[in-house]
Amino acid sequence: MGEKKNRIPIVFSTNDNYVLYCYLAIYSLLKYADKRNSYDIRVFMVSLSEENICLLESLTNEYASIVCMDVTPYVKDADLRELSFFSVETFYRLFISQILPEYKKVIYLDSDMLILHDITELYHTEMNGHAIAAVHDVVCSYLSEHAEELGLDIRNMFNAGVLVIDTGEYEKQ
Repeated sequence: MGEKKNRIPIVFSTNDNYVLYCYLAIYSLLKYADKRNSYDIRVFMVSLSEENICLLESLTNEYASIVCMDVTPYVKDADLRELSFFSVETFYRLFISQILPEYKKVIYLDSDMLILHDITELYHTEMNGHAIAAVHDVVCSYLSEHAEELGLDIRNMFNAGVLVIDTGEYEKQ
């Protein structure tokens, strides 16, 4: 077997209600993964049944490890609560640099997506000293209204479901 090229850390977050979506997201990521890489996949959770932990971790293979991580110690003192259409798990991405400081760069992916290409190129996004790499969000009526309610300019909003995070730079913010 050839030597592994890259160790790529990826984070998802989920709960028992979204575990099947998360399973499908990880499954699709692995389907298109460049098997010469090593994918270190962490699933952040606070409350996930043992059955669902086993389901997600069963996707581990020779080029990818999947580990469900209880992030309670990191989020227990944060005032996290559901907000509008955002679940509590949405906010776990804010703690990535504290939970996984051993990685210089981490990809965060929402658990309700399909990955249709290898993500190696995404991982190698040039950060140019920025803490986060993201794309502008698609303007839709509910986001536009939500931004207006908060006094934000929709043109400055980004899609937080696909992020590349420079953990060192993020900690400086």
